[in-house]
Amino acid sequence: MIACFETAMVEDRLTLPYAKQGLFGVVYENARVLAEGLEADGRIMQMRGLQGWIARLHNILSTT
Repeated sequence: MIACFETAMVEDRLTLPYAKQGLFGVVYENARVLAEGLEADGRIMQMRGLQGWIARLHNILSTT
């Protein structure tokens, strides 16, 4: 069953601004975080998740 979800996942990289760190747990609940690091703009996260969820996350980050 896990393999079924894995095939539907896409890989993405995003910057989670420090002002939006409340979303950090949401990312871990909904995606597999492959790597992360810190930069001046925020936390850089390389992750795998369902395409629709990742699109919603990008939308949330771009509108607020």
